[in-house]
Amino acid sequence: VIDWGTTVRELSGPCGLITTKSVSLDGGLTSGSFTFISPKKLVSLQAYNGGSVPSTLTFTCADNPDKVFSVPNKQIVTIATDWTNPCTSVTIQSSNGNFTNYDNLVVE
Repeated sequence: VIDWGTTVRELSGPCGLITTKSVSLDGGLTSGSFTFISPKKLVSLQAYNGGSVPSTLTFTCADNPDKVFSVPNKQIVTIATDWTNPCTSVTIQSSNGNFTNYDNLVVE
């Protein structure tokens, strides 16, 4: 369903409050993208901020408004995108880069 590309990577195990596999931005990147094999709508996802300061996240998907969200440090939150249109690529920007992990993506 998803091609993670080279800027978003899958982790091999749990991270902080996430008890299953998750994804994060690669290395020191603060922005990355993944691609749906066919157009999909990202409905929601969980974000865990393992950093020491709050993280500002921005999610971008063509033909939908950007979703900006703040995640307190050492917290996990569920983010609903409220997007109504499918797209092929989602870009994630994170103020603390790979200290934020993503899990439980809900896609339609």
